[in-house]
Amino acid sequence: MTNFSKAVVGAVAALAISASAAFATVPAQTSCNYVFNTNMRTGAVSSDVMNLQKLLNSDVRTQVAVSGAGSKGFETSRFGPATTAAVRKFQAANGVSPVSGFAGPLTRAVLNTVCNGTVATNPGTGTVNTGTGVVANNIPVSVLVQKQANAKLAEFTVSGSGNVTVLELMRTGLSNNATLRNVYLYDGATRLTTGSSVLTDGTIRFSSTGGLFSVSGSKTITVKADIEDTTSGQTVGVAMKSITINGTSTAATANGPLFSISSANISSANFSNTTTPSATTLNAGSINQTVWSNSLNIGTNPARLHGITFKMVGSAPSNAVSNVKLFVDGVSRGAASVNSMNQFIFDMTGAPV
Repeated sequence: MTNFSKAVVGAVAALAISASAAFATVPAQTSCNYVFNTNMRTGAVSSDVMNLQKLLNSDVRTQVAVSGAGSKGFETSRFGPATTAAVRKFQAANGVSPVSGFAGPLTRAVLNTVCNGTVATNPGTGTVNTGTGVVANNIPVSVLVQKQANAKLAEFTVSGSGNVTVLELMRTGLSNNATLRNVYLYDGATRLTTGSSVLTDGTIRFSSTGGLFSVSGSKTITVKADIEDTTSGQTVGVAMKSITINGTSTAATANGPLFSISSANISSANFSNTTTPSATTLNAGSINQTVWSNSLNIGTNPARLHGITFKMVGSAPSNAVSNVKLFVDGVSRGAASVNSMNQFIFDMTGAPV
């Protein structure tokens, strides 16, 4: 049991906890723009096969051949034994079952997700530049776990200048709309939105008349989600669908990686039902005030606390407090950074507890 205390006038907390685990790595993403609409198997001859070989050759772990026909720069349109073997490697790395070497609907769905597109933002007021969707930055796993919280699904970098008021994503993969229970947008360690659900058409929509975030040059936005229980065996991911900057809405095409969902005994983290201190009066000029304290209970497996965010509530402005620190079992874990949404963010990724 770990005790937390923090000095703010009033707060609600959200935490991110990660448990150490060994997962498969995602094959290197590529900037290809191929779309695979037909099934491919041994003996097939088509331009799709050549594009398939090009994609497979973009990663040394799935390359068709080291030299000669089928190797990088010498791709062919014939689906032979070497291509079959390379497809099997691709399927195994991306959790596609069975590992058959046949590029059927499930394998094609993964192939189409691996191939990136771009997020295009049309000039609205004359200050929005063409944007580029950068996909799968620093996303080291291709497997998620059912009941996992705050799973990183994608990172999209939007270039331009202006205020983003609407951002729409699309659920991808062979999964249900309920698979992604809550979907969030993050700017680094700052959560920009409350949890959004997947609509009946697969769309995930974030909107704010005041603006979700502003961009001047470029900004990378991270998409995270809570994974529903009993979803093992499904595949899921997100793609950018549209973005509204400076009042101009533009369709966008940028795919994040596709993840397989597995089952495992993951850690649980729950605060107790009692938060202290109870409501009280603070005097202006007071120092060393503890205004939030709770016990965090970890179950099943050991876990590491990488960060915790508190939102200041009440009528007092965020500058009513200063020198806001987090203590874990009486040990100071650093001071908070404060953003425009009155959030106090403790980022401990460099030294998790």
